[in-house]
Amino acid sequence: MKIFTKICFFVFVLTSFLGCLPQKGKIFIIKQWHLSPKVKTNDIEESKKLPQFSNQQQIYDYLAENIKEKKIQTVLTEGCEGEINDKFGEDFYGWKMNDLKKLIHEPYYSEVLGHIGMKIKAAFDGDVNVYCGDNLDLVRNHQLVMSEIRGHLGFFLRLKQFQSENKTNEFQEYAKRLLGDNNSEDPIVYSKNKIKENFELFKRYIEQRNNYFIKNIIGHENDNQAIVIGGLHVKDLEKKLTEQGFEVQVITPKGYPNEDQELLKKIESYIN
Repeated sequence: MKIFTKICFFVFVLTSFLGCLPQKGKIFIIKQWHLSPKVKTNDIEESKKLPQFSNQQQIYDYLAENIKEKKIQTVLTEGCEGEINDKFGEDFYGWKMNDLKKLIHEPYYSEVLGHIGMKIKAAFDGDVNVYCGDNLDLVRNHQLVMSEIRGHLGFFLRLKQFQSENKTNEFQEYAKRLLGDNNSEDPIVYSKNKIKENFELFKRYIEQRNNYFIKNIIGHENDNQAIVIGGLHVKDLEKKLTEQGFEVQVITPKGYPNEDQELLKKIESYIN
């Protein structure tokens, strides 16, 4: 009986201690269809015609509602570094922080296609922490690798087409454009290998960028946090965060073209 009493007392003390420990917040991963960095959206009516408009507005509305209800305390976004605050001087899509702040009381503010982190911080300021979870060197490398994949995939598909249609002249012209005059390599094999090489780099950069996001998340792990990020990051990011003991919910807002995994599978089908 004494042993049973001691065990019950130990369990009581242990559960009481664990209950007092800070609990990890919940993570919301929100899939973003982001704009090209070169796009300018200062003409609000014209920007509504962009294919990303619905997705971007849905993300803002979701974050705004949950910040107002104190369900989200921290937001992390992609494509930049550091904390987003009054001193954040970057220009995204033609908008700076001061430009956005001037519009926060306008009824059309949710329709402004600004950087989502800047837009949220301008509107809610002290009610939310906003950080850029990315590494810009990795972002640039990621973009370069994707450009290489697109370029070599274009050559690969055209060369395969010319080969199947017995268009020798067109095939040789494309091979020369790809390899130059003095290269005797098979142009189809060459382009396929280049796709494969860059595709492996592409996946590696996704994982490396995700690791930077996780570092930022762990610095605020007691908050409920929203990560606004492209869908190609989600599978690896969700897995790593779950392994770290976070409760993770993936959200696909209206307007997101949920074809990212299909795109990866399609590229893999060309190189295998």
